[in-house]
Amino acid sequence: MKEICVKKIPCCGCPEMDTCTLEKSENLLKELFTRYGNYNKEMSDKTIRIYEQHPEKLHTEKDILHYFERARKDIEQLERAILQLKAYENALTERYNFIKTAPTKQKIKLYREKRWKDKVYYYILFYSVNLTDGHEELMQSIKYTGKERRKAIEDFEKLQKERTGVIFEKDIKRAKWER
Repeated sequence: MKEICVKKIPCCGCPEMDTCTLEKSENLLKELFTRYGNYNKEMSDKTIRIYEQHPEKLHTEKDILHYFERARKDIEQLERAILQLKAYENALTERYNFIKTAPTKQKIKLYREKRWKDKVYYYILFYSVNLTDGHEELMQSIKYTGKERRKAIEDFEKLQKERTGVIFEKDIKRAKWER
């Protein structure tokens, strides 16, 4: 990897550059989300521990040089973490722009829920669906008891008549375990 900085960090985190190239930024992001040598797209959990001895407690030249070297390595580790977080910020910005510009459509779903040893409930769920990646975000829900089944169905059908260009789903069949 080409080293640009005087600090010998394999990324262009120099103050003059401020950002990394796309390839280096992706590598830093992968490094941030690598756990036990494996890259995953879940959660990053990094801990940096710094153990240093107070200077007044050091009495030999060897000890002072040892802790001086440790401090230098800790600083490099922290600088690397800062670069990873800057790459993460860039990725978050890209994702934010993707989410804000992606086409969406509204979805309304009538859903029946029966939990074990519990009453039946009906829900009208309002979703915003990202048409690019298919992610559904629940925006609102209306809850009906089992006794209000007819009202839930009527309200759902009324919404179907009122709104055009909306995805409608109806899932009110009993589950297999209920029979």
